[in-house]
Amino acid sequence: APASDTLRRQKGDSTPPPGITISVRSLLRGAIACLPALLPAGWPQGPARVTIPEPTPETRLEKHQRLAAELARRAEAIRRAIRLDFPHPKADPNPVRIAPSTIRVFRDASQYHGYGGPGGSPGYFNSADGEIVLYGRLDVAEREHTWMLLNSMVFLEYLTVLHGRVAPWFLYGHSDYYCGFRLRDGELRRCPFEWRHPLIREMILEEGPAPLPELVRMSKSEYYGNNSHDLSGGHLYAQGWSLVWFLRVGPESPEHWDPAWTPILDRWWAAWLDTRDLDLAAARGFAGVDWQAFEAAWRRFTLEGEPPEPEDGD
Repeated sequence: APASDTLRRQKGDSTPPPGITISVRSLLRGAIACLPALLPAGWPQGPARVTIPEPTPETRLEKHQRLAAELARRAEAIRRAIRLDFPHPKADPNPVRIAPSTIRVFRDASQYHGYGGPGGSPGYFNSADGEIVLYGRLDVAEREHTWMLLNSMVFLEYLTVLHGRVAPWFLYGHSDYYCGFRLRDGELRRCPFEWRHPLIREMILEEGPAPLPELVRMSKSEYYGNNSHDLSGGHLYAQGWSLVWFLRVGPESPEHWDPAWTPILDRWWAAWLDTRDLDLAAARGFAGVDWQAFEAAWRRFTLEGEPPEPEDGD
């Protein structure tokens, strides 16, 4: 648990920390916010709450209730999309409660870091307490940032609660993949994650990316910057996103795709669950792949297959 929250408990202070705390049932059961009106018909009722800072003109209760409702709607929407890609017997067809889950949203970076949020990151999944922690951009013009971050955190919670440790390229590549999803007219649309695409294009043009056979074998330490290519975590996050984007979207671009590559993601995931070994999972997942041809196609797809501009979301 974040140090500030632990200290508060040790002192016997039960006052919720500043911010909006959205207590939900496990995201594996659905991100159900703490407002009874949001519960689907027939859904079992349970304890739920929304706590906010002492109301001020900037933090009106009504405003935070709307934000809580919107967070719940979006968390449930992205969770459904994730479950389609990563079905699990504990989550489908009758999801069970895996762990308590809270979406804890702070008003600004100061509150977020005061709670224990790490520097350089606007959000994280706190597995110790089973909560997603982020700070929200409450201004409508900046709200898209909060939605993208929520998508990422819901995925990280879902996969790590169910499966524990996952190879960095696959975990963070998919985290960024789901970041790009936009809710449009009540439906999720898959869009590129615009934060990553310009950087990976620049890396390819400057011959800067890591060789793909090495990327899929990198440890977490290497992925975060401790690698022989002198690439930062930001660079490798961009490359990991682009590889996942290629593997999931590439089949729709026949000029860049070999049908023999279509099973790679499923083979790799099955091998990882079986072995938890970076080398073995890479060997099985990419078995028979001509790495030179695959990497050349990935480069062309990333440079030539210009992703469409994301549509404005709801």
